[in-house]
Amino acid sequence: MLYYGASMLHSQLKPKQSYADLRPVYVICFMDYRMKHETDQLVYRYSLREQDSGELYNNLLSIYLCELTRLKETSIKGLTPIQSWFYILKNMRKFAGKPEDMGERYAAIAEAARLRHLPVDEKLQYLRNMITEEEKIELYDTGFEDGMEKGIEKGRAEGKEEGRTEVRIAIAQNLLTMEYPIETIAQVTGLTPEEITALQ
Repeated sequence: MLYYGASMLHSQLKPKQSYADLRPVYVICFMDYRMKHETDQLVYRYSLREQDSGELYNNLLSIYLCELTRLKETSIKGLTPIQSWFYILKNMRKFAGKPEDMGERYAAIAEAARLRHLPVDEKLQYLRNMITEEEKIELYDTGFEDGMEKGIEKGRAEGKEEGRTEVRIAIAQNLLTMEYPIETIAQVTGLTPEEITALQ
């Protein structure tokens, strides 16, 4: 976090520019695990301060740790704005599928997050990138382990193909939930329209 935050600071200036031109950098991390802290809170804020007095050195680098697992509430009703964001991010799959269950208050968030606002070429590229990242995880977990268990290259190849199919099906199901046309889903996932229809 420090490394990337410092990189963002360092990359702002060109030769002969003044340090006064630097703009503050905020590193905001949404985490699905807990780090060790002396207190129990949702957001931990770090900045450059004098150790004894707490005097702020400057505001050029700030780090925010948002540990989603620390939210214990099981309903969005009655939560503060920060707690509400935590709840939505923690339950994003449910929220994306049926945002109306959360209430009209959060409809604007759901609408702003919809991929249909992107131009078609950017939308397809986004979905292709999403598939690629998911496949890396699935192919490692499935292909590698199957190959080790079977001890032969054939088993590894079959495991990889199974992993690819599972990822494509999961993405197709998500896109069906978001009411994307079957033709678009087929283009993005590589599944046939018949295979996608069978998932409905």
